[in-house]
Amino acid sequence: MNRKGFTLVELIAVLVLLSLIGIIIIPNVLRTNAKAEKRAFEEDIKAILKFCAQQDALEPYSSNEIDIPNSELELKAGTYTGHVLKEDDNYKAANITNGIYCANGFRNSLVITDGNCE
Repeated sequence: MNRKGFTLVELIAVLVLLSLIGIIIIPNVLRTNAKAEKRAFEEDIKAILKFCAQQDALEPYSSNEIDIPNSELELKAGTYTGHVLKEDDNYKAANITNGIYCANGFRNSLVITDGNCE
């Protein structure tokens, strides 16, 4: 007797295996995307702090509280709100957010939290 296809049991077994593989892979992919977004946010904050330091060296700011220069930078994770504070020639992120993450601290000691700064 010649068989010309798969039995129903074989097809169900393949579907079950594919479903199990999907159940394992999808959460890992989503976690990886979230980590990449958070890392992009952190890199943007570091770029903002570096930019403020460079601009201050060229033309000193008149205030110790600096607005985020969104229009002057091409940032990866969007538009930001908050301030950069100048403390003894060091620049500190003060509640800088893109609505998804919040950053506080100095360039080499940033604290990134989930959610909007409040």
